[in-house]
Amino acid sequence: MDKITSDTNLEIYNDDRNIRVLAGPGAGKTHLLIENIKHIIKKSNRIKINNRRKILCITYTNSAVAEITKRLGSFSKYVIVCTIHSFINEYIILPFQQQLKLFIKHKFDMDIPQNIKISSVQEGFTVLSGHKKEDIYAWIQNKYPDIKQEEYNTLSRPKMSNVVIDISNKNTYPFNKNADVSMKTPKDINPNLIYPIKKYIWAVAGKLSFDEILYFGLSLTEKYPIILYILRAEFPYVIMDEYQDTNPIQNRLLNLISEKECSVVIVGDISQSIYSFQGATYHEFKNFNLQSCKTLETKIIEGNRRSTQNIINLINFIRKNDADLKQDCIKNIANNEKVTFLIQQSTTLKLPLYKLIDNDTHILCRKWTEAFKYIDNVTPDQMNLINNIYNAYTYISRREMKQEIENRHEAWICSVLDIAELEEAFNNKDIPKALKVLEKYIDIQDLFKDFEKEKLQKLQYIIHLWESIFVNDLSNLTIKNLITLINTKLTTLENINILEQFRYPNNGDEDYFEPVYKHVDTLTYSCAKKIVLELFSDNSKYMTIHQAKGREFNSVLVNLEPFAKGAEKDFNPTNIFTNPQIISEDRTNAAYEEYTRIAYVGCSRAINKLYIHLKGDSNTKLYIEKALKTYYINDKTKQDFFDFVFC
Repeated sequence: MDKITSDTNLEIYNDDRNIRVLAGPGAGKTHLLIENIKHIIKKSNRIKINNRRKILCITYTNSAVAEITKRLGSFSKYVIVCTIHSFINEYIILPFQQQLKLFIKHKFDMDIPQNIKISSVQEGFTVLSGHKKEDIYAWIQNKYPDIKQEEYNTLSRPKMSNVVIDISNKNTYPFNKNADVSMKTPKDINPNLIYPIKKYIWAVAGKLSFDEILYFGLSLTEKYPIILYILRAEFPYVIMDEYQDTNPIQNRLLNLISEKECSVVIVGDISQSIYSFQGATYHEFKNFNLQSCKTLETKIIEGNRRSTQNIINLINFIRKNDADLKQDCIKNIANNEKVTFLIQQSTTLKLPLYKLIDNDTHILCRKWTEAFKYIDNVTPDQMNLINNIYNAYTYISRREMKQEIENRHEAWICSVLDIAELEEAFNNKDIPKALKVLEKYIDIQDLFKDFEKEKLQKLQYIIHLWESIFVNDLSNLTIKNLITLINTKLTTLENINILEQFRYPNNGDEDYFEPVYKHVDTLTYSCAKKIVLELFSDNSKYMTIHQAKGREFNSVLVNLEPFAKGAEKDFNPTNIFTNPQIISEDRTNAAYEEYTRIAYVGCSRAINKLYIHLKGDSNTKLYIEKALKTYYINDKTKQDFFDFVFC
């Protein structure tokens, strides 16, 4: 195993071998990838400006795609940077529609019209987004009149969207090419409705779920050799980042592509494999092998350019049973702040956490509902509402809350964002900004066309109305009542054209999603602002550890409360810092191993300061202290890199 740095030229352009790179957190692997892509472009005879051949770079998230593309600069025109799903969609599903439809007909006995283009569902949407449930009911009634209407006329779109192919049997390690798939039958849906609903999704909506993209991508590639021929011709170099999060179907697809002609580089870290719920397994990276005539070389980057030595001491301890990689600090040497264990001795904190941690600290938790507990100035009742709203989006409608807010998918979200912007404008005495928001609701543009006294008066009325709303404290008003109040005030504007009102749907409206709105109905404005502006904003300091992966922050607090209620007997957070098991050969220990890796990923996001928040007592301190000092017993410089605060 050759040691390298993030500046090493891997000489991929020689086309004589495939390469696996082990790179821990903060190793500079993105820099390594980008610089080596540039080397390929400069020196390979297979990538030229006048041909269509490109480098394929696959990474795990859309944010990583954007970051790599940005850092490639002018070199990006020679590279396709994408996620695995977008690659399959763009280069297998969309170009080979005829083959896909033939396969669906053969496998599922389902005819797809020639004029329907089947493609991947967009992130943040469902396979039935944009389709009214009433239209789906009418289609089923027309096509399948023997099915009683009462069996489907109460089904919601999110419920019907859950009729997808179950790939779990096929997407297991080790990969079994003879394993088959089945169609999921969601609870509360009659089995005889599965085929009609699925046919609507494919033949009318024309959408595939993310699992279906993987399944059909591999199936078509295996069945039609022409697809492999074209992929190999188009992409002589394939580079895959975050390979520890690859699942067996993805690994099988890469194996097929790389059997001939392609040169492959994969980069990963088994200690950061935390997506088993999506079928991913670190074994694909650990035991990586290609059916290729080229040899496979393994390289390792041992340095950590991100964290202080004290933080690195802790994460090295967490991954102590992974003998392949131990890190040292190579850049952030000057800072020597200790890792702080915050031990909470009762159900309530003695001191507010904001008095114990740095102001810029990011809160990373195992689950979102734990992150909510760190928000200041929210009553227990309102906290329960936040939990319930989040759960309704996540587990009932199967939509991500952050994306709902970013895309303004819900009426209440749009209204809260606009009201908050108007309030900010009021506080800053920013009339132009307020008018910019209000022009969505009031025909303000007409008032600026001519400088007439009457129009000026109308403009003054509008400004006065805006000021009259925010001169009072609105914090404890429910968002529902606040919107009603604003709309009532809008009706008092005489001879002024109202374009639309602030939207809040009523029970029975098309966009009234009862599992969400029954909680939003009693949500206060102050709490609603925290949801849309703090919790789920781009610059939020609250997130799950999974969301924080690939990112870094100056100061980090890690909370490791188990995901499942009552799981403390299996996943006691204290155990991570006394007996961590990041990998093992014992498959029965897989859940605890992943729990350890989640802790490792969370702790390794910190640059200068790391807090660990645990529930415990004085014995907790003794157990952790003994474990850490015993591990570093032969290195006196690492006996005092942590401290404890009881809270």
